[in-house]
Amino acid sequence: MTHIMIVSANGSEAKALFYLLQRAGLGAVDLSICPGEHLARLVAERGAGVILAEAEALGDKPEQALDELFRVAPECQVVLYSGNTVQMDALRTLKRDNVQMLMRPLRKTQIQRAVARALEQAGHGPRQAQCEQLLRIMTQRTLDDLLEGRTEEACKSLNALGLEQECGAVYLAWLSEPLALRESENLAAELRGRLLGVGCTALLRVSGGSLAAVGFAPADQQATVMGTLETALKRYCFEHERKHQLSSAPFDSLEELPEALQQAAAGLGPRVGWAEPLLKPERPVMPVRVERVRQYIQEHFCEEISLESIAAACGMSKYYLCHVFKENMGVSVFNYLIWLRMEEARRLLATTTLKVSQVGSRVGYADPNYFITAFKKQEGVTPTEYRAGQTVRRLNAE
Repeated sequence: MTHIMIVSANGSEAKALFYLLQRAGLGAVDLSICPGEHLARLVAERGAGVILAEAEALGDKPEQALDELFRVAPECQVVLYSGNTVQMDALRTLKRDNVQMLMRPLRKTQIQRAVARALEQAGHGPRQAQCEQLLRIMTQRTLDDLLEGRTEEACKSLNALGLEQECGAVYLAWLSEPLALRESENLAAELRGRLLGVGCTALLRVSGGSLAAVGFAPADQQATVMGTLETALKRYCFEHERKHQLSSAPFDSLEELPEALQQAAAGLGPRVGWAEPLLKPERPVMPVRVERVRQYIQEHFCEEISLESIAAACGMSKYYLCHVFKENMGVSVFNYLIWLRMEEARRLLATTTLKVSQVGSRVGYADPNYFITAFKKQEGVTPTEYRAGQTVRRLNAE
């Protein structure tokens, strides 16, 4: 995935550019907003294939800032923009093929074309974007295989991905508030990068309010890996006013992974409820009313049900229902309902030839477009892309 870094002294403008590029259909890209100070160091730490930068944000000596940048990232593509003609003329003397220059006022199409060209120069063409998409789907399916105990299939996928099957650990985390899709992707990408920096190759997913990862690293590095993950989550939750809880358990071989998974889940204590959809552990004893609600949702999730209808069927107010369910399950009624629907949708997409609209209808979505949007928000890919990934996995298994 190519990382696009937006550098601007104007926070509002940076956010506008962020959303413009996010909606531009550029393929599998990772976007972030960064200050102009210490740009070279930030690129070295975070990695960036393309930088969209306001020249004024690079300081009094933008030429020097660019020289420092290209020393640490010589292949980086830069799109500079400014309203200062004199400054831009001075920057043109650099005569670098990997620098484009735009004059204010900026037009949307002008920015999109420049960034698209920079991505192409960085090797992010349409073919690469398709390959990255398939690789991402395959990686996520491999993680599913590991977490659900399909060791033989996981081993084949790990070999195909070029990952060594050494010892490692399972990492599970609970976040107090669910994350939006883009936020989840950005956090997952950051965590993978940090773990790789300490010698841990991780299959990692952040979805909603949960994190699940299988990390491969030597036994003497696992304490460092755990500390790195904990520090990164603490910083993220502090910045975004969230709480978190992290648990891990080691394994010496993939055969021991199911037991490690249960140990990591148990380490979350009362927060284990959120992980039920993923881990299916033995649940702690739930209050009778909560169990009744959970059972009702499981029996009726394919229907058009609402908070009001669930509350009425279970004999409680919707406000008390929301409070007691989340208190015991660690997830909201709505998110639990969504998970059940998505699990059934994944099964139907993988095992039947039903049209996407038919799958959506069978899991409670009368509007196919709304189903596609909801599925992509949860899974990170459209139903069609998910089905394609399942096909790739079956072909690899054969």
